Amino acid sequence: MKPVAFYNQDGFYSPLEQVLERMNREGFLEKVYLDSMYFSDDFDQILDFMEHYHAPHYREYKK
Repeated sequence: MKPVAFYNQDGFYSPLEQVLERMNREGFLEKVYLDSMYFSDDFDQILDFMEHYHAPHYREYKK
């Protein structure tokens, strides 16, 4: 899984962030996927997130 960063200038992506957080609270989006997304209007923070992101282990399904 790759990280996704949103440059949230003037709060443009804040409604999307709120929907994703609600989806997590309601059980439609796992926390591990929510944690792979980052919203900020500070480019240095975005770069720091991208540089230090560690992907979670993939799920394994039994047949």
